[in-house]
Amino acid sequence: MINKLDVKCTVLGFEREHYEASPWDLDTTSLGRLTHARLLKRIPVMIRSIFKIRKEVKSHDVLYCFNLDILFIGWLSTIFKRKNIKIVYDLADIHKVLGGQGFLPSLFRTIERFLLERTDLVVVASPAYIEGYFRKVQNASNIFFPIENKMLPVDKSPSIEKKSFDSPKSGVLRIGYFGMIRCESSLKFLLHLLEKNKDDFELHLAGIFLLTESYKPHFEALENVSYSGPFVYPDDLPELYNKVDIIWAAHIHGETNTKWAISNRFYQGCFYKRPLITQKQTQDSKRVESYNIGTTLNLNDFDESEQILKSINKEKMDTWIENMRRLPKEVHTYTDEHTKLLEMIKSLHK
Repeated sequence: MINKLDVKCTVLGFEREHYEASPWDLDTTSLGRLTHARLLKRIPVMIRSIFKIRKEVKSHDVLYCFNLDILFIGWLSTIFKRKNIKIVYDLADIHKVLGGQGFLPSLFRTIERFLLERTDLVVVASPAYIEGYFRKVQNASNIFFPIENKMLPVDKSPSIEKKSFDSPKSGVLRIGYFGMIRCESSLKFLLHLLEKNKDDFELHLAGIFLLTESYKPHFEALENVSYSGPFVYPDDLPELYNKVDIIWAAHIHGETNTKWAISNRFYQGCFYKRPLITQKQTQDSKRVESYNIGTTLNLNDFDESEQILKSINKEKMDTWIENMRRLPKEVHTYTDEHTKLLEMIKSLHK
C-alpha cells in the first residue's frame, strides 16, 4: 500500500513454513530459511543476512524492521554508515521470552531497551502493547503508532453467503478454526467438546499445526471434524468462511500475547460477518463483548465453556451477525493507516 504512494519499497525477508499467501507485485530478496521455534539455529542464518541488508541500505532512507531479531540485525547493518538512516521497529507479537522472568528474559529486554533508544518509530499490532508493555515494562518514551493486522480493502464486498444457523443440519453449530493451529488449550477443549457432543457441533480446521502435530490424528479420527490442510491467504478465506457459522478465536499463548495481542481471526471474523468465540480477559474478548458480536469462554473451565457454547441459539446468532453488519469498516479493514504511517516517517527526516 505504501509502494502505491510512489515510494520505493525493497523487501528482504526470511523464508519459513507457513500457509501460502497470494503473490504480490513487489520484488523480494530471500535472506535465508528459518525453522519455527528454533531460535539458536536461526543465529548463523541471520548473521549472514547482515551483509545483504547492509548492501541494500545504501540506497534507502528508512529501514523497516519486523520484530526484535530483525531489528537487531537491521541496526547492526547500519553501524558506521555515514547516511542518516531512520529505523522503524514493527512489533507484531511480544515473544514469551520478553514477558518472562529470569536471566534470559531480562537479557532480551535489556537488548530491546538498547535498540529502542536507537529506534525512530515503533509500530505495534495492538494498542495494548504501548501502555501494557513498552511504557510499563520497558519504560520506553518512543513515538508509537498502532497498525493492527486488519484485512486489506477490496473493490467490492466479500462474496460470503448468509447462512442460516440451522443449516445444513438442524441444531448443529459449525465452528471454524483457521490459521496457525498452535494453542494446546484450545485443542484440548475442542476435543472434549466434539467427543461429548457429536450431534451438536462440527469443527472445520484449516491451516498448519504448529508444535501441536500430535493432536492432528485425534481430530482426523472424529466424524464431526474436517481438516482441509494449509490454505492460501487471503484467496481461500471466502470459501473457508462460507462453510461455518462461528469462528474460533479463543487462545492462550503465554501471558504477554494472551493479555495484549489481537488475533487475526478477530478482523477476519468481522470482515466476513461471522461471530467469534474468544478467551476471557483478552483484547479479543473485550472487543467482542463491547460490540456484542460473539461469546467469551474460560478455557481453564471445560464444563462452563461447554455450557456456554451449547446455549448458543438462532436468536443470539442473528443478534451477533446484525451487530457485525453495523460495525464501522475501520474496525476490521485498513483505510488510511498507510498514508498516516508515511507521513510519520517523512516527519522523522525534518
